[in-house]
Amino acid sequence: MMAVLCVVMAVALSGCGGPGNPIQWDDAAERANLVHAASSWAGGIEDYDIDAMAGNGILAAGFTLSIKENGKTYPKTREKLLAELQADAAKQAAFRADSAYKLRLDIDNGVLAGDLLPGYDAINAWTIVNISLSGADVVAFFEVFEEATGVPRWRTDSGEISMHFIRTFGAWKILTMEISYGAGAYADGASGGAVAARAVARPRAAGFGF
Repeated sequence: MMAVLCVVMAVALSGCGGPGNPIQWDDAAERANLVHAASSWAGGIEDYDIDAMAGNGILAAGFTLSIKENGKTYPKTREKLLAELQADAAKQAAFRADSAYKLRLDIDNGVLAGDLLPGYDAINAWTIVNISLSGADVVAFFEVFEEATGVPRWRTDSGEISMHFIRTFGAWKILTMEISYGAGAYADGASGGAVAARAVARPRAAGFGF
């Protein structure tokens, strides 16, 4: 009986703390796992992969999104976000196939994070504000670059992202996210904005606005 109780307690503890056993916290490994989760989400935006953007593997139960642009705030629940992404999926797939459309969500955090900004590059540089067993906060500047048939690569938007992650069994998941668009939210003070985005003439991804 004692052996059974020990096993049950060990499973319960690991489930609360995950990924892995909270007693065996490896700070370097957890930071790497956290950055990987954030970058996987960004990759989902680029590929319009709904599971990577808003699936159970990346968004925690109770997730909320807040989009800020032009002095207004647009809150969204996970359910509303998923509905918008799914409603736009067919148009996104058709446009990407017909127009060779590509999107790059370039995550920038300046020289301190090893990424120079502004400008197109293949490096994603997230800043971990804090990290612990209870959760973590991650922030970044971003640039959106788009291109399609007949339209050269264009910087269509910029801004700032902040995300709060919780550490669940097996994965870091996003509990809250705030995305701020526009010149005032990006370090260089410049943004292509809606005018530049219309040059590509793609269907905007309604959920996140990229």
